[in-house]
Amino acid sequence: GRIGVAQAQLLGKAFANPRCGDQLVDVMEIMLRHAAAMPYVDFRRVVEHWERLADADGAHRHADAMHRDRNARVRVTDGRVELDAVGAAGTGAIIAEVFDRFCRAEFLSDWELNRQTHGEAATAATMPRTARQRRYDALVAIFERAASSPVHGVAPDPLVNIHVDAHTLDVMLNGERAITPAPDDPRERRCETSSGVPLTPADALAACLWGRIRRVVSDSAGVVIDMGRSARLFTGAAREAVMMQSTHCVMAGCVVPVGDCQADHVDEWHDDGCTDCTNGCPLCGFHNRLKSTRGFTVRRDEHGYWHTYRPDGTEITDRLQADAA
Repeated sequence: GRIGVAQAQLLGKAFANPRCGDQLVDVMEIMLRHAAAMPYVDFRRVVEHWERLADADGAHRHADAMHRDRNARVRVTDGRVELDAVGAAGTGAIIAEVFDRFCRAEFLSDWELNRQTHGEAATAATMPRTARQRRYDALVAIFERAASSPVHGVAPDPLVNIHVDAHTLDVMLNGERAITPAPDDPRERRCETSSGVPLTPADALAACLWGRIRRVVSDSAGVVIDMGRSARLFTGAAREAVMMQSTHCVMAGCVVPVGDCQADHVDEWHDDGCTDCTNGCPLCGFHNRLKSTRGFTVRRDEHGYWHTYRPDGTEITDRLQADAA
């Protein structure tokens, strides 16, 4: 009863992988610890990441095939337009990041108009456009922005942060001469974007050629750099470091993506909490307010797992894990 049925099914599926399943026994103790402590969505990412590491040749072949067969089409027929594309995850992560930013801009524009029109009565139901309509308009805005840019203009730096652990980077740069030992825990092996999109080492190496590389230093629990108490709000690099600690809101059971979250203090500023990354966490707006006004708290333990506590001190567990228990 210490792990959920869904978590057990993930492990069973990984064990059934004919190319690498037999290697799972070597890390089973670590995986069971993660299964008992992590929300399902995070544990699923860990298991999928382990499979990519254990079956590296298969992952590389898939990435190479996606790059080789990349394609995009725009068709206008019967009074409607259809757009579809397929390609490798590396360039796809950039496309997704740009698209998400334009969608966010459309949402903020709608919300401002909504507040001007309805005042305090403004709600999601009174927004002038639906989420689907905003997504389409964001896509149109991307194409319009591209059409209005000079053909030989200077392109902006890529918007995507790529996280690579020390061992993977060593192998990328030095091949068989790499000396950095590989960690046993697959969670400590990273080659992905800030939002959790997995990349092959080849994708990350290509990023060295087409973009600036930001070195992100973190400990084994995933806590990124110390920024001190010099400021009230997390801004700039400090905010980015906080948001890199998870791919979604860290409140138990919440899966709001990190791009829609706020950088919040674990220990509140007014209680002498410092504005450094060891005291920061991404929270969605709802849970940030819940934490600030209702007395809920979040804590990260020495293994990097997040815990949520009610005002009376009892812990709120992930719903899937609670059902299994």
